[in-house]
Amino acid sequence: MTINRQQSARPAIFCILFALFGLLISCGGSTEQAAGKATPSKEASGSRGAVTMKLIQFKPATLEVAAGAEVAWTQTDAGFHTVTSGTVEQGTGGVTPRPDGRFDSSRLATDQTFSFTFDEPGAYPYYCSIHPATMRGEVRVRG
Repeated sequence: MTINRQQSARPAIFCILFALFGLLISCGGSTEQAAGKATPSKEASGSRGAVTMKLIQFKPATLEVAAGAEVAWTQTDAGFHTVTSGTVEQGTGGVTPRPDGRFDSSRLATDQTFSFTFDEPGAYPYYCSIHPATMRGEVRVRG
């Protein structure tokens, strides 16, 4: 039985492509979200809101709720994410996270959820402290 080089290289090529795909998923992000083009999602009831962490993004990136609403973030990606209140400054030297201390989920593994109740009207930016360059969101609370 003879095995040609092309057949013996297929498993190695598959492994390399699989590893590259994994890197893209763990470090990628939405160009629309990074460019600030997110459209707010409005909750009809105003008492609850939901955000999913999927494909290295917060979905929706911008959520509008009424004061007193509880927002729950559910982490569905492989690996870990956080929900950290604050902003991220992006400059030529990279990104600088600026947490504001209002809320922080710590590391969330797959299928874990973090909730926070927004009592005061305003805009509440947040980001993933593990992926601050690509994962950013905002909760807008109306009075």
